[in-house]
Amino acid sequence: MTRAAIASMLLAGMLVGTQPASAQTFDETSYIGSVFLVGFGFCPAGTVEAAGQLIDITSDSALYSLLGIRFGGDGRRTFALPDLRNSAPVDGMRYCIVVDGVYPPR
Repeated sequence: MTRAAIASMLLAGMLVGTQPASAQTFDETSYIGSVFLVGFGFCPAGTVEAAGQLIDITSDSALYSLLGIRFGGDGRRTFALPDLRNSAPVDGMRYCIVVDGVYPPR
């Protein structure tokens, strides 16, 4: 199956465990650390691209408490976001991670 076919099926909600694109949205009730795919060249406000960047723990302690150093960083001053730049099913799409949202309950 081609990347274009996968993207079409993903957007149509035809892959198992997916939802239609209209249900895959970000808003102020989205959980911090949630990752979602967008079909345009930028991540919406309140999110950042999942591009492996290092983040200062003191600037986002909530996200650090969820991710830890699983994707990199030293765990004292920095942690890293996952690098999903090469995982998008079609060029021009990107994965974004919620940084301004609701802390998920256990």
